[in-house]
Amino acid sequence: MPSDPKGRPLGKAERFYWLFDRFACTNFVITTELATAPATDDLQAAFDRLRSSHPFLGTCITATDGEPSFVALDGTPFAVTWLDDDTELSAEIERQLELRFGLDEPLVRCTGQRNGSGGATLLWTFSHALTDAGSAARLVHTLVTEAGSDTELCTSQLTPPTEALFSRGVRGLRGLLLLMGTMLRDLLERLRTRAPQRPPHWPAPGATKRRLLDLPIAFDPEQTAALVARCRAEQTTVQGAICAAQLLALTGQFPSGSTPRLNIHSAVSLRPRLDPRPPDDQPGLHISMVKTLHRPGPDADLWAMAREVQAQLAHKFGRGEGELVWQLFPVGWFPTTDDGARKLARVVGNDAVTSIVTNLGRIGDAEGTDGTLRGMGFAMGAHPDCALVTAAITCGGQLRLHCGFNTEVVTPRAAGEMGATMRQLLVEL
Repeated sequence: MPSDPKGRPLGKAERFYWLFDRFACTNFVITTELATAPATDDLQAAFDRLRSSHPFLGTCITATDGEPSFVALDGTPFAVTWLDDDTELSAEIERQLELRFGLDEPLVRCTGQRNGSGGATLLWTFSHALTDAGSAARLVHTLVTEAGSDTELCTSQLTPPTEALFSRGVRGLRGLLLLMGTMLRDLLERLRTRAPQRPPHWPAPGATKRRLLDLPIAFDPEQTAALVARCRAEQTTVQGAICAAQLLALTGQFPSGSTPRLNIHSAVSLRPRLDPRPPDDQPGLHISMVKTLHRPGPDADLWAMAREVQAQLAHKFGRGEGELVWQLFPVGWFPTTDDGARKLARVVGNDAVTSIVTNLGRIGDAEGTDGTLRGMGFAMGAHPDCALVTAAITCGGQLRLHCGFNTEVVTPRAAGEMGATMRQLLVEL
């Protein structure tokens, strides 16, 4: 039960994800592959130790008179659920992505499966209203690699909402001018992409039931190193290459010769631009989405497209559009009801083919994982009106992608085709 009925009110970003969850779940899952399966008591003790240093991990969201707040849970033990040996982990990841966190419930849960060689895979499911995936992955990495350690952890407090940490340059007169310019550009962009552009063989809106599909793509250390080296040689980044591969995979779903208008949203960390800057491993929702618009032709080149994406991202993020997303979006206008969630989803939806890329970068040391941690993964579900979400993480020199699809938007066959295209473009260089 909550120990403090008042707590800390949700900020704009936190409120957005919490309300959107009432329409379609926005959880994410961090996976850890361990050489040795931990005892349940040891795992619970390690999490409790981490939770004592990061109070956000010991909160739930409760709503008083419809207004949501983070409140501390009083004496709620951290539970670990172990799966049967015959449970498919891919199916469990898909289930966890859609299993909502209720009011007054902890906002992180752990599900594990032991394997026949004495190891285990743990699935850490987080509410996106609680924290961004980058800080969550770093916390999980600390938990599984330092379990049993006597190292003192730094105690942190509940961080303020992201918008309270924006610099003066974004909140002052310059911020107002940027906000007005962004509103005008967004309006013009929506007018240009007003006509629906969907591959003819995809499901009609509302024709099928929403079900999440998760297709993983694993790189070995040599393939990861080859991709990083090629990105450097092509003067782009892994983020740009993943975005470009996703755009080309989507383009391949249209009739030959088409030049569809495609939106791609890139998740960006706002932490480097906040004052004071929250540590990278401190829980808190400090991300934004920067949208770029592209029209790949039938002969589009992966690396030229990667440079185009990266140039647009750098330009838009540099002028403050990451912060302005939350300044601009009137999330407080939507009532905290199911009807309010549906209205929010209609505003967020876009009739052009939209996709998302979120890349957490490198977690842990570059040299490799330790003797306990064998690898990490990161998965997200595709939201309504979103064709594809690619979640990327690098741990121990190994890049892993999880391509998330929504059967309301994409058929399973089309999902498999796009996953194969991305694998071919990025792995088989």
